[in-house]
Amino acid sequence: NTCKSGYEITFDANAEIHLVPDEGEIQAQLYDFVKIAQLEQMEANKTIDLLAIVKSVGEVTTLISKKSGNELTKCDLTLVDDSGVAINCTVWGEKANEAPTNFANQPVVAFRRGRLSDYGGESCS
Repeated sequence: NTCKSGYEITFDANAEIHLVPDEGEIQAQLYDFVKIAQLEQMEANKTIDLLAIVKSVGEVTTLISKKSGNELTKCDLTLVDDSGVAINCTVWGEKANEAPTNFANQPVVAFRRGRLSDYGGESCS
């Protein structure tokens, strides 16, 4: 596998390939996934792409922003990957409200351009 994808497709003699017109409905997403175990060596505030399993979903909570005074909604997720390390990832706003439903049953998730922080240990949002 020479591309940056963690996946590969192999066809055997029974595979059938059919050309279909590209209607442009599916947009390509390019990820540069980082293992959670590598995050300790990275600098805070760097943007990262993670591929992980949602191990647990915390409660949806609200807080008041010190900067703006606005009420913010957040939910903490615990993510794990095949490096054997876990990290806390906070989702905000509507994503936080939807988290208990969207991340139930420990799905595999891809987070693009998450911000790495060192608040209370390594975490991302």
